[in-house]
Amino acid sequence: MLAPPYRLRGSGENFFKALVENLAKVLNIRGAWGTEYDKENRQLNSLAFWMGGQWVEQYNYDIAGTPCEPVVEEKELIHVAENVLELYPNDTDLESLDAVSYIGVPLLDLNGCVLGHLAVFDTKLLPEESWVNSVFNIFAARASAELQRINAEYDVREREEKLSRLVDSAMDALANHSVIPHRAVVISRPAYLYYPACSSHPNSISPIQVLRQAPLTGWLQSFFVITS
Repeated sequence: MLAPPYRLRGSGENFFKALVENLAKVLNIRGAWGTEYDKENRQLNSLAFWMGGQWVEQYNYDIAGTPCEPVVEEKELIHVAENVLELYPNDTDLESLDAVSYIGVPLLDLNGCVLGHLAVFDTKLLPEESWVNSVFNIFAARASAELQRINAEYDVREREEKLSRLVDSAMDALANHSVIPHRAVVISRPAYLYYPACSSHPNSISPIQVLRQAPLTGWLQSFFVITS
C-alpha cells in the first residue's frame, strides 16, 4: 500500500521528520531516511530524508542493486560497516554521497509484510556494535507503528468517501422516482423497519429520510425495498 506523498500530512509528516533527524543525531551520522515501499514498481518512496543538516524532498528510487534491496527482499537488518560502494557498485546515489557505511531495516506490518524501510548512511566507518543496532530497531519499531496508523486512517477515509458517494447516488435515485404508495423499507444489520409513509402511522418515514438518518457503516450491504 502506497501513501502518496502523499498522504503524509500534519502529524504524520512531522513524526517522520522528527524520527529520522533524531536518529541521525543519536548515531552521529550524515544521513537518515524513512520510506514506504511500492512493491509493484520495486521502488522506495521517501517519507522523510535528513542529510547533512537539511531535508531532501521526494527522494524516490529503485531498489535494484542497492543495499536497500536485501533489506526489503529478505526482511532483515543489513549493516555494512564500511566499503559499501565496493559491495554495491551500481548504487550511483550512494556513490554521489561518498557513502562508506550503511544500515537499513525493514518496516513490517503485523502480518510480516514490508511497508517500507528505515536506513542511514555515513561517510565514515560505522562499527557493528550491539547498541547501534538496538537503537536502530527501537526507531524502526516506532516508525512501523506510525506507518500502520497512517495507512489505517487513510483506508477508513477512503471507505467513508466511497460509501458517501454511494449514499448520494441512492438518494438521487429515490428523489427522482415517482411517488411510491404502500412501500416499506427494511434495513438489517442492525434491523430497522420503516412502515409505509402515511399520516396515520406514528412511525411514518419516507425512503429518503431513511437514507439520511440510517447509520453510514455497514447497513448498505443489506439494504432493500419491499413493495406491496
